Amino acid sequence: MEWIILLNFVTIFVSVLVFVLPINRGKAFVPRFVLFAAASCAVYGLLLWGTDFLSFDAYWFVRPFAAFGLICACVRFCTGLDWEETLYLSIWSFLAREFCFDATQVVTYYLDINVFTDADGIVLTLVFDLAVLLGLYFFVARRLSVEGHLVLTREQLRSALLLACLVTVIKPIAIWARQTEGYNAFTLFQVICGFFVMAVLYSRSMEEKRTAVEQELATQRQLWHQRKVQLEAAQENLDLLNCKYHDLKHYIAALRSQNSLQDSASVLDELEESVKVFDCAVRTGNTILDTVLTEKSLLCERRQITMTCVADGKLLQGMNTVDLYALLGNGVDNAVECVSQLSDPERRVISIEIFRVGDLVKIQIENFYGRQPQFEGDLPATTKSDREYHGFGLKSIRRTAEKYGGYMSVQAEDGLFLLHILLPAERVVGSDSSDYAEKSTS
Repeated sequence: MEWIILLNFVTIFVSVLVFVLPINRGKAFVPRFVLFAAASCAVYGLLLWGTDFLSFDAYWFVRPFAAFGLICACVRFCTGLDWEETLYLSIWSFLAREFCFDATQVVTYYLDINVFTDADGIVLTLVFDLAVLLGLYFFVARRLSVEGHLVLTREQLRSALLLACLVTVIKPIAIWARQTEGYNAFTLFQVICGFFVMAVLYSRSMEEKRTAVEQELATQRQLWHQRKVQLEAAQENLDLLNCKYHDLKHYIAALRSQNSLQDSASVLDELEESVKVFDCAVRTGNTILDTVLTEKSLLCERRQITMTCVADGKLLQGMNTVDLYALLGNGVDNAVECVSQLSDPERRVISIEIFRVGDLVKIQIENFYGRQPQFEGDLPATTKSDREYHGFGLKSIRRTAEKYGGYMSVQAEDGLFLLHILLPAERVVGSDSSDYAEKSTS
């Protein structure tokens, strides 16, 4: 009897894993979880074999409350979640565990198997519990989060608490009824009740998740529209800039040709030097890419940031105009924001490379950083307070890359931040692509 009870106790931690694994858990999760589970099982084992606490009538009534408290402590200790997220995941883990516990009793009852004395019954119990929990992992737990983060509102949490309290209260009543009036279908009622509660929670969670995704898509569309407007303005500014720059060069050349102004050569030299700041145009063979990189080059010039670019722009001729502008614009903007916080001039550097590797086109943006970025999943968390309208840059880049069948990854090590974008050449390369690449430094 003690062994089956201890094994059922172990499934509590399996249910925790089912709902914790799909989310961002923190680097220390594994050792913390192993330590907590081992210590809890050891204490429980000592109670089983060292005392007679199972004979107490109160045990079976307080067991659900004790199990829920243990699950909450485990989730809180082993993850970096706040109390609201901890409570919500604990409720799901508790409901899953109780559902397995009750469903197993129903199955073994109708199969006439004694799980306390029959070895086959013990094996059947474990297999059945693991099968149910595995199903909950694939069909429920993995869908509760978006990119490793729970979509949770206060109303959703209150509903979950209310339903969990309902299940917890029904449990002792059903145990008392079985003890006084026999099986009498009370356990089957608990299974139905547990399934109904989880179905309601899942439905509510999917509704909140759908709302959150729709809000994020609306924000993405707004940012996309802003990028389009910025692109049109940047193209006009670049055309005007080039015209003015060329006009100034011609004026200076004409003034130099006049003999009466030979004595003012030093003045002309200073004038010519002063307009060179506008000679930040990047020429890659792609008009749109030239526009965005020139715009960012001017931005870097104003902020005293060195931007180097080696790019074959014709490798991206097949991309949609706004997609290309957003892809490079977001990538460089993130780098500029990061580098602007550095005081060392030698580290205020951004490097951009676009080249072909076999059947792929690789875009790589490198920059130094000061404070080690904190990651949420595989992306750095935004450091801005207004998270509703910030933190979409890298997500936008990822979506754009995936739109073309590509892939985006980031890496932050030893003070260097690397953004890698790989795109299938057949989707983005223009028909007249060449090996042209020009390096510019501003």
